[in-house]
Amino acid sequence: MKFYQLDNDTKKYIKRLNYNGIKTPVDIISVDQFIRGLKDLGIYGNMIEAWFFRKNHNAGSGNIVYAFRDSFNNGTINNISTAVWNDRGLICTANATNSLSNYINGNLRTNILPTTSMFSVFMSTTAGMENFTSGYPYVFSLSTNQYNSGSGGSSLSNTSIGSNGTSFGTSFGNNNNTSNIQGNTLFKIVKGSLTPSSVLAESRDSSLTLTSSSATNTIGLLRYDRFLFCGRWNNTIESSNGSFGVGFHGTQIFHCFFDIDVNFVSFESLFKSTIGKGIALP
Repeated sequence: MKFYQLDNDTKKYIKRLNYNGIKTPVDIISVDQFIRGLKDLGIYGNMIEAWFFRKNHNAGSGNIVYAFRDSFNNGTINNISTAVWNDRGLICTANATNSLSNYINGNLRTNILPTTSMFSVFMSTTAGMENFTSGYPYVFSLSTNQYNSGSGGSSLSNTSIGSNGTSFGTSFGNNNNTSNIQGNTLFKIVKGSLTPSSVLAESRDSSLTLTSSSATNTIGLLRYDRFLFCGRWNNTIESSNGSFGVGFHGTQIFHCFFDIDVNFVSFESLFKSTIGKGIALP
């Protein structure tokens, strides 16, 4: 496909990458198909941001994960020397002993939302969560003010529950927490969503059945101005030994979030047929 045949928003993504000295991703066609698919579903305008972690969809090297819609939302990889870009995504390691954990964080334009859907696609490993003792290591979190929601923020997070890397859920404000969802043993698509009345987590279990767990929203609106992938924050981002753990071993593949409630199955189908091709998704 020629450049002029690409969707205009894909072209803008390429131009921002090129401006920063990054070559056009090898598999930009899959990215383009994904964006066109979101538009066909009528939800592209509701996607606030997206981050592609497979090396053929992004920079593929270096310590910056370029955001699709807005350069202001680019993420910085902590301790890039211990992270690895590959065809599946960005391999992150939780190394508490030497404080070399990988996490990706960055800024977002300040916003307040009553309804949100956040999707995380990743692969956790059997190594589980190193030095984890309590709390919720985050796969993807939106927050504001201070990293700890109890200090005035209202973070919404797709989290790992427990230390084995197989149980996941969604947390809002560290007070409204869904119950555990037993995810697939390898690749996972987890959706966390917020409405004025509820917090919901959805994913497929080991038998590929779509499962969900919900909690009552007793906090209200989501406020955010930053994001975090991997790691854990508690006023500051923890990257060494601590009671809240340091993140998880695994591969980050894709994350995005919307200002509406997006259907899990519709998103899953589009992902698998476009930017998820070549990954053994269940």
